[in-house]
This record gives sequence, C-alpha cells and structure tokens, in this order.
Amino acid sequence: MSVFINDADAFEKLVKVEGGRYRKLKSKQAFGDCSFDAFLEKWKQEVEDNPALQKRGRELAIDINGNRAIYGFAGLNRYAVYYSGEIVFLEMLTQGKKATERAKKAGFRIV
Repeated sequence: MSVFINDADAFEKLVKVEGGRYRKLKSKQAFGDCSFDAFLEKWKQEVEDNPALQKRGRELAIDINGNRAIYGFAGLNRYAVYYSGEIVFLEMLTQGKKATERAKKAGFRIV
C-alpha cells in the first residue's frame, strides 16, 4: 500500500496516525513549510504536470526551503513526500513502535 499527496484522503490518513488534534495543523498558516498543504502546493506547482520529475519516484524527496518532511503533531513524526507524490513514514524520526504501527495500518510505506 502507498499513500500519495494527491489522494483525496491523504490528509485523513495522516490524521489516523497523528490524532484528531492534527487537523488544525493542515494549513501553511498553522504549520508553515512543515504542513501538508505546503507540500501539496509544492508538488502541484513543480511536479504534477511534469512526468520526468515524477519518474524520479523514490529517489528524491521534495524540499521546501531546506525542509524535506511533513511534520506530525508536535513534530514528533515525519513524513517525506517523494516526487512521485508518495508520502512515506520515516521510521527513524518517530514517536515509537505504536506510531509506526498506526502508519502501516493507515497505508503508509515505512522507510
């Protein structure tokens, strides 16, 4: 299973991992360059209509002003967004095994 930034339910899958309080951090105004909306906007602007970049797939994560991850609630979990649009859960930057299990259950690939 994989979750992609342009999936209609992608943010809701993040909420399944991070909890309901995470909804208030979706926007750039609330969470800046670490937000879901910031990465979705960047992907749409630079990648959505560029198949050559999408083919880079799992090779390269999107970078926004030096930040390469969507932050989870309180910044305790991190999610990279690849040029393919796939959102992956970064196991080495996590709250622990419970968060990793929630991410797997929600459909995120664990790296």
